[in-house]
Amino acid sequence: MNRSAGYPVYENTYVRFFPLGEDKFEALKAELRAARRFIFMEYFIVERGLMWDSILEILEEKVKEGVEVRFLYDGMCCLMLLPYHYPQVLEKKGIRCKMFSPIKPTLSTYQNNRITERLR
Repeated sequence: MNRSAGYPVYENTYVRFFPLGEDKFEALKAELRAARRFIFMEYFIVERGLMWDSILEILEEKVKEGVEVRFLYDGMCCLMLLPYHYPQVLEKKGIRCKMFSPIKPTLSTYQNNRITERLR
């Protein structure tokens, strides 16, 4: 990678390949349940349903156990999938949440300018 593409190669890392999304989903739930100090998640697309509801249930349990949980998702990709004030819904559950680049069509012209925002 370094020689041919100019990307640094990091040592002491681990990668696991999931041939199917279902496999990744089961592994993700197991990892979330095993968390003891913090969970930081970042996703482009989130939609309420079986997958997200299962993850959210685990996140709520972890908050009750004292685990710090933070969640970041893309406002553009979830425009039609989640209510605009969904971060406040998660905050009420004890999950620190931020919508990246929230869409405000009448107030904003930078919808596709993806400057990184940080969780406060």
